[in-house]
Amino acid sequence: RLAVQQMNKDFTLDISRARQYLDYRPQTSVWAALDEFCSWWKAQHDGH
Repeated sequence: RLAVQQMNKDFTLDISRARQYLDYRPQTSVWAALDEFCSWWKAQHDGH
């Protein structure tokens, strides 16, 4: 639930401009990184 509440805030996951202008190539997918972040976030906030 907490992760869903965080997702309600304004931000973007679109990295197309970084790819286009900076030739950025992420080592992991955005979705894999988001899953990892949500797990970390939940672990940090469990029991608070």
